[in-house]
Amino acid sequence: MDPDYYSAVTAALLATASQMLVFGMLWRIQRGTPGMGLWFGSTVMIVAAMLVFMTRSNVWFNQSAASLGFSLSRILLPNLLLSAAPLVFLAGARRFLGKPTLAPLPLLVLATNLGVLTWYTLVTPDLALRTFLQEATRAVFFLLTAATLFAHRDPDLRLSTRVAGVIFALVTCSFSARAALVFPEIGAAIPNEQILLSKNALLGTTVNCMLWTFGAVFLVQQRQAAVIARLHRDALAMEGEKRVAEHQLRLSRDLHDGFGGAAASIHLLAATDASPEDSRRLLEKIALLAGEANSDIRSMMNKLDNPELSRSKWLAEFRFYASTLLDGAGLRLEWQATGFDSALIGDALASLSLLRALKEVLHNIVRHAQAHTVTISCHATTEALAIHLRDDGIGIPPGPTTGRGLPGLHVRAADLGGSLRITPAAPGTSLEFLIPLPLAFTPTGQG
Repeated sequence: MDPDYYSAVTAALLATASQMLVFGMLWRIQRGTPGMGLWFGSTVMIVAAMLVFMTRSNVWFNQSAASLGFSLSRILLPNLLLSAAPLVFLAGARRFLGKPTLAPLPLLVLATNLGVLTWYTLVTPDLALRTFLQEATRAVFFLLTAATLFAHRDPDLRLSTRVAGVIFALVTCSFSARAALVFPEIGAAIPNEQILLSKNALLGTTVNCMLWTFGAVFLVQQRQAAVIARLHRDALAMEGEKRVAEHQLRLSRDLHDGFGGAAASIHLLAATDASPEDSRRLLEKIALLAGEANSDIRSMMNKLDNPELSRSKWLAEFRFYASTLLDGAGLRLEWQATGFDSALIGDALASLSLLRALKEVLHNIVRHAQAHTVTISCHATTEALAIHLRDDGIGIPPGPTTGRGLPGLHVRAADLGGSLRITPAAPGTSLEFLIPLPLAFTPTGQG
């Protein structure tokens, strides 16, 4: 049994108002989503048409008795809104998918619909023809919406566009079936009330609104998920690029501090205008610097080629360098080490950076400390590495330090997430590195 006129319109109004509320909330939350404003606008147009339908009187069923104003405001206007609303929704779907908002074919269909609708409302009133025209027009617009969704090729929206395309294909079938049902009644002697009520059933209106809303919400949700996933991928890529840049910067710094410094010193010594008596001494210094630079390059390449360096092997390299350097300078080495085993020391460049800092400390002692004995204590646990170096020299002069030596040591320790403490000893100077294990550069380290 068909409902009465006002019950059917009220039911349709409630369904479309719920739809408008959903799109309104989505538009409020997802203002940046393309097409949301158009989707909300299309539902507002439908709700406005239903509200106008609610104000009709019984005169509408006998249009020959209706005034021109009534025909324009209560018949033509809501039908124009209902004809344009699916086009606005189609425009929103095209904008959502990154296509031009308007296309020639939908505009041509709408213009034809408006012309025919105006004629059969004001000149030759025919409710059956208007009903058929409305259902057929909506079917065309929703068919174009489904085709637009199916034609979209974005892999991030593949699932939602296919599901929404099926939904709008079903909506198209619904409106096409309703148009087919009313087509035989065009020109037939059937009361207008029966034509209207049999084509405006509560179930069809509600189901169409639910399907329409679900399809749009699904599109918005997957687009949001795709945006989040894309941002996550971009963040990971940027983080990877940042880490590569940091490694390149640290590697270039190590090359500059090691090989570059040695090369500069060799150049200065080679350009020295020395007497024949001093030439042998200069050549010995040049040979020493060249050998040290070669050793640094070999050490760096070895760590890069074999990144899985154990703690014991790293300690052995440090002890060999310290004993060779101090013995050549006539200094005595007192050595103590505990906790170093076959566990991995950590990142290859990080281990190289720490070794570079320790070498610089030893060079400073040889050059400036005027010491006789250097004591080195190395202790490793599962969580940290403590290296203590102490000399019995003259100590660091009071007052602010100049140059880049000590600040550079603090920077290297901070890059590794650790710290460096420098304190005066009696006599000499004490330096203690405390570095977390396994060795690794901190994310915020600038190298």
